[in-house]
Amino acid sequence: MKHIFVCLILFASSLLNAQNTLKIKTGFLFAAQGALSLETPSKGFSTFTPVSAVVSFVKGKSMVNVVYNMTSNKAGLLYWHQLGNSNGYYAACNKNVFTKGGYAGTGVTKSVADGRAIGFLEFGSTWHEWNPALYVGAIIPLTFKVK
Repeated sequence: MKHIFVCLILFASSLLNAQNTLKIKTGFLFAAQGALSLETPSKGFSTFTPVSAVVSFVKGKSMVNVVYNMTSNKAGLLYWHQLGNSNGYYAACNKNVFTKGGYAGTGVTKSVADGRAIGFLEFGSTWHEWNPALYVGAIIPLTFKVK
């Protein structure tokens, strides 16, 4: 699974080498979300709201986010690409900072609340064992432009 992390970095960096002007943003992301395990759906729907520090690199319709999840002590990457005016898709992965394990997932997004939040539907699993789950929620970015 470490290879997925490296491939995502290489893929994102190649896409950001387009001819568009690079924009950089930094700040925090709140991701209010719920999850449903596909292996044990009888356990029901769980909810959580991770808080992450983020640095975003934006070029054209593509964005790479370097995140540190302060709630669960994980570092990660997210590649997002805009489709049309308000839809998009993304791939995300993270790694626990001090312990084994991590997560990889992919999803679709829709801009909501006049562009002040992003609704998402995601499918993913932990790296160390197959534990597929569906996630649904909203990302609320509190960022400001650096460049």
